[in-house]
Amino acid sequence: MKLLLDTCMFLWGMGDSDKLSSRPLNAIRSSEARVHLSAASAWEISVKRPMGRLNLPAPTKDFIPNTCTNQDISLLPISPLEAMAAGELPQHHKDPFDRMLIALAMGEADMLLVSPDQAFRAYDVNLLW
Repeated sequence: MKLLLDTCMFLWGMGDSDKLSSRPLNAIRSSEARVHLSAASAWEISVKRPMGRLNLPAPTKDFIPNTCTNQDISLLPISPLEAMAAGELPQHHKDPFDRMLIALAMGEADMLLVSPDQAFRAYDVNLLW
């Protein structure tokens, strides 16, 4: 099972947040799960941290790769075609980072997007929450 983490899921999961419901947490912890973090989420974290919107225990350049390695999370690149697909999505969701995650998940039939964001439901995307 392929899981694409929303940025908040990645950040909450690293802090064992009580914001995580049991369904996505069980899926992420499953031995069958292949968990991914998009380059869009890495970009979002890198943009928001210097603005003071995120408090991380280490510099972004260390935090993301170290956390991914420690949690067995694969970094998922973005192709030009996927970037264009995100740009062409209907404007139900205004956040460009989230729109990129939606496009990535829509591009892979067997990928579940793990997010509490209800705005994702406006798209034909496999959502897990």
